Amino acid sequence: MFQYMQEYAKGRVDAEVLSSKTGLYICCGGYKYAEMFSNYQRVFGVSGMYDHIEEADKSLLQESFNVHKVTIAGCMYGYRKDRVVREPVRVLTSDDAQYTAIRETVDRIRKNAIEKKVKIPPVLIMFENDIAIKHFTSQILNAAWIAELNRDCFVVHLSYENLEYALTKSMLPGAVTIFPASLGGNFDFSCFESDMDEQKGVHVIKTYMSLHLLEEMQIQNRTAGRKHSGAFFVVCR
Repeated sequence: MFQYMQEYAKGRVDAEVLSSKTGLYICCGGYKYAEMFSNYQRVFGVSGMYDHIEEADKSLLQESFNVHKVTIAGCMYGYRKDRVVREPVRVLTSDDAQYTAIRETVDRIRKNAIEKKVKIPPVLIMFENDIAIKHFTSQILNAAWIAELNRDCFVVHLSYENLEYALTKSMLPGAVTIFPASLGGNFDFSCFESDMDEQKGVHVIKTYMSLHLLEEMQIQNRTAGRKHSGAFFVVCR
């Protein structure tokens, strides 16, 4: 925010841009959503996952959370899948080939935006776990690539404490954020840039194959929230 104030003072950004970037996020509390089923007789929520969960998980909802009746209604924003551009799955034969494909995919996304002279869409790279992230970031070519991206690239591990900051930073134009999948499926990513839909919104790159469809859907659904557009890639080994 203060950097925008400095740029405004130098005449490099206008008052409208400054106003859109000025504000403070104040955390007033948190929610433990699992407890809502115990406190209320009826719960209304939004989820595209119920159709994809296994019978064992549905039984858990009944036995542990006393959910015995589920009514599924259409979403006011329409089907998410209609707003997501999904490229064909790429399966590579080695770690080096996969890592090269990941870098090339990100570079292509960024290059397209630069050539069009528009904002670079944020990119989320989802790895299966922390071990996979450490393996990727420790490889010499990948480390050099991350260093070249400089401040645009951000690596988040499970032990990272300030997740709220990481989520906010990951949605900035030009951001390339590396996440473990367990974080990717449990948090909402919201990009507030009004013109980002023209660039297909948030781009998600998944780097492994899921054993369950539910996990695949959770990672894909990190983009194209509400009425926004999105893009989804699977580049795995």
